[in-house]
Amino acid sequence: MAKKAEKAQATGKQEQKKERQARGRPSYKPSEKDRSQVETMVGLGLTADDVCNVMGFSRATLFKYFRDELAVGYSVAKTNVTQKAFEMATNGKTPAMTMFWLKCRAGWRETHVNSHEELPPVIVNTGGSNA
Repeated sequence: MAKKAEKAQATGKQEQKKERQARGRPSYKPSEKDRSQVETMVGLGLTADDVCNVMGFSRATLFKYFRDELAVGYSVAKTNVTQKAFEMATNGKTPAMTMFWLKCRAGWRETHVNSHEELPPVIVNTGGSNA
């Protein structure tokens, strides 16, 4: 009988322990929408603190659950902008973007050649005597 009482008491303690473990805030589970939003905000240049303020969680949560999004957010945004710039440069509708792309990516430079061949030479008199 004493063994049954000890076993019941042990089972009761285990249940109490489970109850204690169940207390507190539940673990955060990020959704795909959260992941996409964090990646977008990082790509737009928001700081970790700004992202945390918008999303409503701590920096620890941000770095624990969104490591991949933090790593690729800026690269994805830069890729999207680069792709759009290239489309604009190659569609023929925006020559300014074509020139910008050629200068930045293809090494083109604007050079100005000042030619004054049609003008007579300039003669400067220094005040000395010329014989």
